Amino acid sequence: MGDAEGKLALLAGASGLAGGYALDALLEAPDIRRVLAVSRRPLGREHPRLANRIVQFEHLEAQLKGASCEVALCCLGTTIRQAGSQQRFRAVDIDCVLAFARAAKAANAQRFVVISSVGADPARAISTCAPRARWSKDCWQRASNRSISCSLHCCSAGAAMCVRWSSRHAP
Repeated sequence: MGDAEGKLALLAGASGLAGGYALDALLEAPDIRRVLAVSRRPLGREHPRLANRIVQFEHLEAQLKGASCEVALCCLGTTIRQAGSQQRFRAVDIDCVLAFARAAKAANAQRFVVISSVGADPARAISTCAPRARWSKDCWQRASNRSISCSLHCCSAGAAMCVRWSSRHAP
């Protein structure tokens, strides 16, 4: 866990709307000592507690090898329209999120937060929302090490409610 100076946070998706707000909140939080924000391009921001690492998300786990954090926040996401195809949408919204979850696990994250789209529900027919809801459970099952006290929080951007899974209640 973090020492008296604060926790280390790992953030993916800081260049997006929700990720930008998450970055602001992390940089303002008194208990966060440092934020490592991973992105495809420079964020164009300077802050004494911010480190921006440029990565290729296809190789994220290798590029974050040796990183350490107490908390990881994932704000990755796109739209099918932006991605151009279902396959590219899945690569960002599912594959990259799972890769980030594995990297966070390797970095010893005790808490993993995923911010998804409003209305993410696996039962809905809307093709953008259903996969985002499905991977929340997959993310936990594939990336979690139930021998440590780790928790997953899946939140909809802008939603007041947050669904929480913890290692005590993992499927």
